[in-house]
Amino acid sequence: IMEDFRLVPLVALVAFLLLCCRSSSARPEASTCGYNACPKPVPGRVNVHLVPHTHDDVGWLMTVDQYYYYQVQFILDTVVEELLINPDRKFTYVEIAYFFRWWREQSADKQAKFAQGGWSMDDEAATHYVDIIDQHTQGLRFLNDTFGDCGRPRVAWQVDPFGHSKEHAAMMALMGYDGLYFGRIDYQDQAIRRKTRRMEMVWRASQDIGSPQTDLFSGKLYDGYGQPGGFSFETGDQPVQDDPQLYDFNVEQKVKQFVDMVNTRRQVYSSDHLMLTMGNDFQYQNARKNFKIFDKLIKAVNNRTAAHNVTVYYSTPSCYTKSVHDQNLVWTVKSDDFYPYGFDAHSFLTGFFTSRAALKRYVRTASNQFQAVKQTACLAGLQRDGAEPDARIDPLRQALGVVQHHDGVSGTERQLVAYDYALRISNGIDRAYPVLQSALANLTGDSAAYSGMSTCGLANISYCPFTDSNTDFYLHFYNPVSHPVWHLARIPVTGRYYVVSDEHGQAVMSQTIPVNNGTLRVPERAGAKSTCELVFNVSAIPAMGFAVYRVAAAAPGSPGVSTFTPIRLLFGGYGRGKISASKTKADWLSQHTGCGVPSMAYYYGYPGNNSRAEFRASGAYVLRPTRQTPEQFSLEQIAGVFGPVVNETHLLWSDWAYQVLRKFSNNGDSLQYNENELTVGPIPYDANTGREVIVRYDSQLSSSATFYTDANGRQVMRRVRDYRPSWPLQQTEKVAGNYYPVPSQIFINQSDGASFTVLTDRSEGGSSINDGQIEIMLHRITARDDALGLGEALQEKGSDGRGLVVKVTHWFAADQSLSSASRRRRELANRRYREPLIGYLTAEPKVKRWSGLRRPLPENVQVVTLDDWRGPNTKLLRLEHLYQTGEHPALSQPVTVALGQMFATFDILGAMELSLAANQYLASMQRLQWRTTAAGGSAAQNAAREAVERRQLDQNLTVTLRPMQLRTFVVQVQYL
Repeated sequence: IMEDFRLVPLVALVAFLLLCCRSSSARPEASTCGYNACPKPVPGRVNVHLVPHTHDDVGWLMTVDQYYYYQVQFILDTVVEELLINPDRKFTYVEIAYFFRWWREQSADKQAKFAQGGWSMDDEAATHYVDIIDQHTQGLRFLNDTFGDCGRPRVAWQVDPFGHSKEHAAMMALMGYDGLYFGRIDYQDQAIRRKTRRMEMVWRASQDIGSPQTDLFSGKLYDGYGQPGGFSFETGDQPVQDDPQLYDFNVEQKVKQFVDMVNTRRQVYSSDHLMLTMGNDFQYQNARKNFKIFDKLIKAVNNRTAAHNVTVYYSTPSCYTKSVHDQNLVWTVKSDDFYPYGFDAHSFLTGFFTSRAALKRYVRTASNQFQAVKQTACLAGLQRDGAEPDARIDPLRQALGVVQHHDGVSGTERQLVAYDYALRISNGIDRAYPVLQSALANLTGDSAAYSGMSTCGLANISYCPFTDSNTDFYLHFYNPVSHPVWHLARIPVTGRYYVVSDEHGQAVMSQTIPVNNGTLRVPERAGAKSTCELVFNVSAIPAMGFAVYRVAAAAPGSPGVSTFTPIRLLFGGYGRGKISASKTKADWLSQHTGCGVPSMAYYYGYPGNNSRAEFRASGAYVLRPTRQTPEQFSLEQIAGVFGPVVNETHLLWSDWAYQVLRKFSNNGDSLQYNENELTVGPIPYDANTGREVIVRYDSQLSSSATFYTDANGRQVMRRVRDYRPSWPLQQTEKVAGNYYPVPSQIFINQSDGASFTVLTDRSEGGSSINDGQIEIMLHRITARDDALGLGEALQEKGSDGRGLVVKVTHWFAADQSLSSASRRRRELANRRYREPLIGYLTAEPKVKRWSGLRRPLPENVQVVTLDDWRGPNTKLLRLEHLYQTGEHPALSQPVTVALGQMFATFDILGAMELSLAANQYLASMQRLQWRTTAAGGSAAQNAAREAVERRQLDQNLTVTLRPMQLRTFVVQVQYL
């Protein structure tokens, strides 16, 4: 910390607002910071909170490093200088990815040690709850270590994301935030809220966890997060000229302009306080100009308060929140979310739910690897052994933090920036993988085997250099889930005949299938030698543990050898034209897939010139089909694979659209499902049109215009076509206006309890445009930019320059009761995120089967986080209840688990419960309470329940989890 000022940080979910003001101490006392450091409101007046800030995207038009060197370092240099001049000045800063770079460059005598903070202001549609929690935990840990309680955040600042998630808000409340502010909501919603003075509300963000724990005061900024018109001094608006000896003296004029603006804006808010954001993207590269003019403006307005009853002062979002709270007003309650977001009648930002589908998948798989590395490092005690795993894991931690940015995983960045995000993740994985090797070697005492363990990151396109050059090897399946899982392995191989043996040396039924034509066309396979895929079931991989199988090439007819199953052409053929519809073919497909055929189609994207709303183009942000009904492919071929492990139906829709439907044999897993693999690309492109490729599932259910999607991988949101719970919708875009984010699942129900579910392997956009139907967007390119600032059409080229090929996999299933559907959805969604990590070894491992848990956790409980904390014998443990209230008669009930002897390698000796992001003890967390028009839960009852839970934890180290509850603990351990 610079010696002459302090940083009082606020956090915007994944990001930090660093609020700067003067102090003689680098670590101030609690009595001089937080709400105690706020300016005192003036009763009876309009109190204007002037909030200087900058919004610095962590990658968008340039990479994160380019932005830093070209712009951001100069913002931080000049802002810091200006804050030292006037103790009343304050500044809100968000992106710690930049602050971290800047801090490292400061001279040693002017800084305290700086650890990493949260890295970006995250997207809320395409992000997964584990990633959201992780980067907050890291950032808040830095704040707590460096600033003590004065570093504890009070409010969240999500001013730029394109819509807002209910689950995201619930997590913010559980992290201890008192408020949330955002810059964007639907234009129809905003118009009504302005008229009714409901721009601020209490968001009741989880009916399962309840009120007041997940109630969050939330406010929509008047008109985005920029300066009011006429007061953007950095971009050329007339400054305050207060020297009467010079020409253009304009104090009275600027004061009147300011007061008129304030009086206009306050008409849409309810309190005597008004927050004015004074800043915008990458502003304050000349902070002196801004602050000098602000000083003059504040002085001029306050000198004339008697005439207009307005008082203005430097402030922060947290101080504004406290001032509004202290007025003790009654607020309306919101219990839905802010999707989809449209800013005019033809501009719905629902295209980004799918944009850059390959990057979205890469983020999801990297996140899973990150969790597995942390788990195994902790179980193995690498920190205790002096291996310093954090230094090797941190590059991946930071890369994942950066890409959660609302122009990162969202897919709304330029192509060069998308490449940069992917490179950072790749480098992070390369650095972290040796930690996994070391952990497994420590756990098994077998460094010889694990030092040579390899991975195959392109196995989904049947490319694996390891299996190209090895025909006798071992496969190590690590399961991050807290329960045993069944896994269908699909391994690229160069031959047709292999014997697969389980951990006991028993032959396992296996099948080889030729690499299909859809996969063979993927240009990134260049150099691959694999000709087949070896398919077999891995049964009951131990909870948070592993199983080791052997694969060895064999002669045909050998005992236990795999069955080679060719892809047989059934209908159609090259050069024979399209397949006409026939009942015979439809019956055959239904018989072999277990349901109707999920069909591929595409929309043409509107190639508008963006001159007016009705000419808005489909782009990286905006989804806008030219027609509201998709273009249908004509099916060219149907082929089949019939084997002991899996039956497959191959559908060739065109030379750039290939589909494989898989129906698995019963492998003992109680959670059966079908699989739909879709290979899309290169999408044909011309200068006048883009294409938005979809898959449609026809269930024949009567769904009454209703469907359901998840929020960030957790709570389920009810969606109704052409309807919004918060206002009477005037629908202007039938498709785009009904699309929602689908981070992990989408389903429809029928009144008799029948249900149909699709589980995704990444975040996608989806809807139910017609009853009984689920539609998911897979891949998209656009002919035009949508004129929202990116300046670049969405046209991913792939490695050969012809267009990116994307391979997507869905799991789908039908159920006859809502409870069985809920169980299948919850467990399979958990497995989809936490897929087994496969390691490839040439040496035989000594240990073939192992679990990191002494016994599996209850089916409705998952270890979200197991990570090293402060010291080798202190861990961070986070548990969750996987179900919502009422989803299942047994699994939606509270469940109790014992911590003491949960893990195989250590005992837990003591535990203290923390807030969700682990930055304060739960017992001391005191959030502001708000009066509402709709009755909520009792704060006193909640406090009493938490006291009982603390006694339960203290006395016998047991923890009870209620539906959807996330609980975080710092635990003291003793390794065995």
